[in-house]
Amino acid sequence: MSTITYNNKDKTPVQLGDRMTIRRFLFWKYFGTVVYVPGISPRREDMESANYRRICIKYDNGTFDSEDADVSGVLVHSKIKFSERQNDVESLQPTDIISEEDEYRQELERNNPPMTGIRLDQTDEVTQSKLAGLPNLPDGIAWPKNDDGLEMILLAQIHCPELPPNVGLPSEGTLFFFYDLDNWDKTKVIYTKEPLPKTPRQRVIPNKGPLKKYHDTNGCCVKFAAYESHASDVFEMGESEGHHFMLGYPLWIQRDEMPPDRVLLLQIDSDTTLNPDWMWGDAGRIYFLISSSDLAAENFDNVEFEMECY
Repeated sequence: MSTITYNNKDKTPVQLGDRMTIRRFLFWKYFGTVVYVPGISPRREDMESANYRRICIKYDNGTFDSEDADVSGVLVHSKIKFSERQNDVESLQPTDIISEEDEYRQELERNNPPMTGIRLDQTDEVTQSKLAGLPNLPDGIAWPKNDDGLEMILLAQIHCPELPPNVGLPSEGTLFFFYDLDNWDKTKVIYTKEPLPKTPRQRVIPNKGPLKKYHDTNGCCVKFAAYESHASDVFEMGESEGHHFMLGYPLWIQRDEMPPDRVLLLQIDSDTTLNPDWMWGDAGRIYFLISSSDLAAENFDNVEFEMECY
């Protein structure tokens, strides 16, 4: 793991206790002390993970703020200026509360232990799992249609042998997730153990209505990666798009907690980089939920659907 450094010519390493100044906007200048450095301080989930690393600054007025480092370890904010080095400054502790949001985040952590999630990562590798695009439906399975007789769009095709093993998902077969662009409450989940054809199914019904300009060809293959999911991840990732998951904690927008005895089968985020049509309401997300008993029985007939947006 690289050392966190200031964004200056010398790339001065950031140390616990550093005095610094930070300029915001044109005239506002703040003075503070570095009280958290990844790799030095006791680990806090709001300050470092596999996706981000940040320092915490305690300003002289008693408030706290965090500043992100880029992938190479350099602070993104170039207006943070190192002043002097101090010794014997106590580090921020994992249980210290630095804001109202942090208090709620820690409450979520106490009440919801970490669990395994599965991340869907875009890949240039050829896989049988995909996001968007056209489905590789076996010949004997009909393409789900909406109330107007139009074929629904494919959200995800999950080829189960490509999933990480021993996570509670099927080890064989394929899951297809379909969505009706014209009626946001209409979805269809299909699970089959039939072999997949090499060529995707083409639409029979000409595109019209909301499908007239839908980009069927904008999709990608995906590979899967297990990760440690936290209920508080919503604070770190909730405001950005492109987070597609199975299992783990959903990144809720309106709801606070998972309904009782429900498992996140799939979360599909708004993702206009993947497909320009993938904007669910106002930067929303789509969630497929399943009961633990149905998941164990590989029964996907009762999957529940929710869509939330800002």
